Amino acid sequence: MPKLTHDEAIRQYYEEVKDQYPEINFTRFEAICKAPFEFIKHCIRQDSLPVITIKFFGKIRTYSLKIKRVIFIYTHKVRNSKEDAKASQYQDKITFLNNYLEELKVYDTRNKETKTKEEID
Repeated sequence: MPKLTHDEAIRQYYEEVKDQYPEINFTRFEAICKAPFEFIKHCIRQDSLPVITIKFFGKIRTYSLKIKRVIFIYTHKVRNSKEDAKASQYQDKITFLNNYLEELKVYDTRNKETKTKEEID
C-alpha cells in the first residue's frame, strides 16, 4: 500500500466515515483533523514555549538541545552585534530561553530530584 499524504489520508478517512456524520462536510472535517496541529504551529510561532498536551498524542515540548543551540547562536550574535539595541534584544531572548530550560528541569518526570509545584512556589 503506498504512503498517503496528509490530505489524501484525511480525504480517505472522510470517505469511510461520512455516512456516520452527514451534517459535516469535507471542509469542516478537514479543519477538525488539522486543528491540533494548527494549534501546535501557532504556539511554536509565539514567543512562549508551552508544554502542549494533546489527547491520544501525548505531551509536545521543545527539545532542550535545540534550545541550547539557539542560545549559542544568540550569544554569538550578541558578541558580534554592533548595535546595543540588537544586543539587548538577543540578551532578552537568551534569558527567556535559559529560564525555560530551568523550568524543564524542574518539571522533568525522569529526574528523581523533581520538585513539586508547591516546593517551587
